[in-house]
Amino acid sequence: MPTPHFLTWNHVSTHTHTPDFHRKEDFEEILFL
Repeated sequence: MPTPHFLTWNHVSTHTHTPDFHRKEDFEEILFL
């Protein structure tokens, strides 16, 4: 389901190369780190 949030989320996942970051919950934690 492509969404504006997913685009940024996917961008982060590409840079981290970590499957865990594909989860939205982990993505939000990245923003707070």
